[in-house]
Amino acid sequence: MSLETVITLTPDGGIRVEVAKPCSACGQLKPLRSFHKKVGGRVARCMPCTERHYMQWNDDRKHWPIEDLVARKVAQANRRERFRRAVGSPLGLEEAMDKWDACEGKCENCGVEMTFEWTPRQENADHAVIDRVDTSKNATYAGNMAWLCTWCNTEKGGWDLVAQRDEQIARLKKKLKKFKRSKTIDYSSVLIPSCPPPSLPSSSKRARR
Repeated sequence: MSLETVITLTPDGGIRVEVAKPCSACGQLKPLRSFHKKVGGRVARCMPCTERHYMQWNDDRKHWPIEDLVARKVAQANRRERFRRAVGSPLGLEEAMDKWDACEGKCENCGVEMTFEWTPRQENADHAVIDRVDTSKNATYAGNMAWLCTWCNTEKGGWDLVAQRDEQIARLKKKLKKFKRSKTIDYSSVLIPSCPPPSLPSSSKRARR
């Protein structure tokens, strides 16, 4: 990626110095703020070209069979498994298709009808996502998946944290209860022995009289 320094005039008569790069689609030299961020830098296409790319992609995917769309989601889920080094077998297309047919293409949490269309810089709340049901253990999606919309999948992150914390608290309470039953703590060795109250000296007794 070749970066260049571009100097432009602002509407108020000032000067703006920016770093720019050419777009891989339209070939125009544009400032970096015109490109979406990614890990380690910026994407190759500028924002307008990226939006046109996904608009065309969404139009093309309307004619794809449902098996191909689900297969793409399965491949993405398995890539996440490898990145997390999850324990278990990878997710299979047959299991994902069975779950999709069972939920009839609707979110298993809120019941909204899901879609495979995705557009950048939008919420894409109804976009279909493969979710891990149990996240307390680093398990794969095989036998542990559910179809959720993007909105419910985003909110479920907080639900999982709360559920995991509740489970940890329950385990600690059980462990503490078992410890109290098995052991009796003797505090006699650390307590200060009782002593009789000190007697008043004779001089003080006379003063009181």
